[in-house]
Amino acid sequence: MMTGQEVLSDYAAVAVLGGRMLAAAEAGDWDRLAELERQCAAHIDTLRGCEKNGQGKAPSRRQYERTARRGNAAMAIFSQPLRRGEAPAQLDPAGRQAKADCIRRILADDQRIRDLTMPWLAHLSALLGNAGAQCRLAGAYGSV
Repeated sequence: MMTGQEVLSDYAAVAVLGGRMLAAAEAGDWDRLAELERQCAAHIDTLRGCEKNGQGKAPSRRQYERTARRGNAAMAIFSQPLRRGEAPAQLDPAGRQAKADCIRRILADDQRIRDLTMPWLAHLSALLGNAGAQCRLAGAYGSV
């Protein structure tokens, strides 16, 4: 079980990484954004209580991405319950406020990241759709 300080430390780390992810998205540095997402996932797995020792199973990257595409990515990463029988870490009022502040920051950064990435993803999807159509035409009619 994690202590309250460990929980706050991981939430703060996710909030800091979220700010870095926003900066990467603003700069259009998609490779950096993906790397920061992987780093963030490690902290999130810890917060979920998902250890790699077989006691818990973290959702796959594909499951996370599917959930994130349907809505709020930050909410998706915190949607997994604790392991069966594990109680959440106890926080004093100041700790609960600090945790809430981190979550608000995470959610705000997540919203801005989605605002930046959704147009790019739509453009990429259109490009891939056009490429697929060109391949089908080439296959049907041969190359010119």
